[in-house]
Amino acid sequence: MIIVIANTKGGVAKTTMAVHMAAVLGAQHRTLLVDADPQGSALSWAEEIEKFPAVAVGRARSRGLARDLRSLATDFDYVVVDTPGSRESGIAGQAVSAADLVLVPIAPTAADFADMPKTIELIDDAAVAAPPRILAVLTRVRPGTRSRSDARAALIEHGVEVATTELPLRESIAGAYGGPLAEPALWEALIQEIIRFEVAA
Repeated sequence: MIIVIANTKGGVAKTTMAVHMAAVLGAQHRTLLVDADPQGSALSWAEEIEKFPAVAVGRARSRGLARDLRSLATDFDYVVVDTPGSRESGIAGQAVSAADLVLVPIAPTAADFADMPKTIELIDDAAVAAPPRILAVLTRVRPGTRSRSDARAALIEHGVEVATTELPLRESIAGAYGGPLAEPALWEALIQEIIRFEVAA
């Protein structure tokens, strides 16, 4: 299963999501983390974690990326792909074209929602046949706030499925880069939801 984490807007926790999901999946399944972002943050982070439970590689190029991902996937149960926050390089589109599932992390802010149509357009344009399934994941959430409930309602209204699991606005998550994994129970809950989501497809 190829899970691509994509959003044309930067700073929405794509890398944080990719590294944590690969680590949690890797504890029980053969899992590959592919860093397709030229910044290389996911790969650097994975290499800093002692005994990272997934294999981590860099593939920050657009040419042949979709083919590479499909080939790599034959040796793993899960492939988690981190992508850059832009569609200009073509990398994100190549990754999405190979995806079984696209996770779209999005914070409940006006700026994030203004960019959402660009991400949906990227996914639609990259689809070789039928578009992959899309699941939005709310990040940097303040529980009980109106922005959270409004964001969820707006996504659903626009036909985007939204994960029940949300990533709260916590320093442990926001400041996790380069250090040990944060809030593993949250990521485990998200992964279980993704598995149920795909089984129901």
